[in-house]
Formats: sequence, structure tokens, C-alpha cells
Amino acid sequence: MHQVLAEHSWSVLRVRPEMDRLEPEHNNSTAGATAFMPLAADRHTRACRECMQEDLKAEHFAYWHKSHQLPGLVTCPLHGEHLWMANAGGLLPPGPDEVQERIAPFDDGEIKRLIRDRRVHTVVDFLDRISQRGGRPPHGATVRGLQHQLRSLGKDPSDPSTAAQLARIAAEGFGHTWLQCVIGDIALDEAALARRIHQVLWRHSGAVAEHAALIASLIFDTADEALAAIDAAVLDAERSAEVSSAPEEELGLVV
Repeated sequence: MHQVLAEHSWSVLRVRPEMDRLEPEHNNSTAGATAFMPLAADRHTRACRECMQEDLKAEHFAYWHKSHQLPGLVTCPLHGEHLWMANAGGLLPPGPDEVQERIAPFDDGEIKRLIRDRRVHTVVDFLDRISQRGGRPPHGATVRGLQHQLRSLGKDPSDPSTAAQLARIAAEGFGHTWLQCVIGDIALDEAALARRIHQVLWRHSGAVAEHAALIASLIFDTADEALAAIDAAVLDAERSAEVSSAPEEELGLVV
């Protein structure tokens, strides 16, 4: 049962006790996301109409595919079809076919624009790679990597106006519907988004993978560059820890 759930169902992303018992090789999905990225309970749940029809034909019921739930994803990794979204509220029904009247597609023009947006691909790739690493980036290193990049761009990460500028770019570039898919835990007006970005960048609070991915997409060209900056910050922290813990003789402090 656990293997079937891990391979085919999104439920493992919500049921923590089951997640802990799943073997790594069972955590596969078309998008590459593993079962280790917990999602907000009120997040829009997505389904591919083609997958739904194939499920009904093969199994006589449809199920939520975890490969459709990677934050920011707007097309089915298997069929390339636009994903439909449902905000059922409360406990999810067993399958998307049971909430079809509450499932609506992205606007066709908007989704075509998002597919062409490099920043959307950066967000999805960042989160996909983070999920394969275990679900969450190292908090301190992530913030330091983002801060370093902002300073290299001539921006002060401690200045609220920097966060406000990033929030404005995100709101105008991505649109409310897509942002709600990525960050579903706050009221997505521009001011609230700016406050959250400032909290992440300077107060080091409220940072989760989705927030890091969104900010990274606005200041890095690719997910590779963003993750390399985080990895560099991890190495710097490890070197600092080694230096601070070294005996005084090794540091040349004892004559």
C-alpha cells in the first residue's frame, strides 16, 4: 500500500507519518519531486485533464498526482497540458473527478506567457532540485546566498524598499493566480508580499523553499546559479566553524 501511495498519490505529501516510512526509491514522480516537500493545506490542488481521463479509463477512478503539485508548475510533465486547479477547502476528496465543478484552468493567454517566462522555470527547477535534496534548503545559507547576490546587484537586502521593489516585479510579472500556487500561506496583496520578502531577506524569519525560490528567480538567471550561491554560503559557514573550533596552536595564536 505504501509503495502504491508513494508512486501514484499526492497523499504522501500531506500525511507525515506515512512519509517517514517510505523508502527513497519509492518517492519517484514524473516531475522529479520527491515525497519530502510538504505543501500548505490551503494550496490550490492541481490536476491534468488528460491524466484524469486515463485514470478513469484504467482504474475507474482518478487520483491526485504528486507530479502535478510542484509549486509553480503550470503544465503536466507527461502530457504538456495546462493544469487545472481546485481549491476544495478542508479535506481533499479522493480524486479530482469528484470536484470537477470546482476545477478551473489557468487563463490560456496567461499560461502561455508563464511558460515563456524564464523566472517561472527558475522557480520550478529550484524547488524540484531542493525536493530531491530532501525538501528544504539550509535556512541560514539560503538567506546569505540571496543577500550576497542582492549586494552584487547594488541592492541593500536590509532596506524595505528592496523588498518592495522585488514584490512589485513579482506581482506584475507573475500575476496573482500563479503566485497563489507558489505562496498560498499569505494574503497576496503586494504590500503583504513585500513584508514577507523583507522578513526572509533581513529578519531571517518565515523563509521556506517557496519563498527562497521566488526571490531567487527575481535576482538570479537560473536555478543553477541560485543553488551554487547557497552551496557557497554553506561551505563558508563550514569553514568558519572549522576555524573557530581549531586549537589555538593550529591558528598560530600560541607562541
